[in-house]
Amino acid sequence: MSFLKGISEIEISDIEKADGRKIHFSNADLKMTELNPAIEDKYFPQFTYLGKSSFLENYLGSLNRDPKVTKMPKEVAYVLGPETCEKYFIKKWEEKLGPNIAKMFRDACAKVFDEDNSIFFEVDGVPIGGVCIQKEDFCEFPKLDIIRWVWVEQNLPIEIKLGVHAAITEGILGMVGENVAGGIFSHNIPSIKIAEKLGFRIRCATFLPY
Repeated sequence: MSFLKGISEIEISDIEKADGRKIHFSNADLKMTELNPAIEDKYFPQFTYLGKSSFLENYLGSLNRDPKVTKMPKEVAYVLGPETCEKYFIKKWEEKLGPNIAKMFRDACAKVFDEDNSIFFEVDGVPIGGVCIQKEDFCEFPKLDIIRWVWVEQNLPIEIKLGVHAAITEGILGMVGENVAGGIFSHNIPSIKIAEKLGFRIRCATFLPY
């Protein structure tokens, strides 16, 4: 069973032979379809999607900013970053992550957020969204801007939620160059659908053993 359109079946043995358990793809138009259960049972799969900042500019052009959505002080990133990752990612997917992968993410979240790479937003003093960007060498891109965390509070009126989308997208565009990537957990289908709708395509698959 193949889990990527346009890619022949990837067996577990292929993953184990891959350097660092990463498989890079050159086809820029790959979309995720479904995971091979045998792979899913043994590995935590995460996909790195690659795109252009122009994709985000186009998306921003379809949104309206809401003046009620405002930036929070930069220093809140040190607290809100790990807190929101814990609540909205690790706890949500804990059964799928398993204890080792969950610990890996907790350790990473404790270090990744800072005043320079993160922006959080509020409405009337209540946090409702945020984003974190990291620069890393990736494929042929030195210091590529990688979206590490995006959070939008779900229990919001639609006009506020779209305002948060606009604020976050504008915040991302203020921190990135021409090329942008984002890491997405394979079970996070809503985020995958958004990425692919915007035009982002899978460039790398990482398989971490449980």
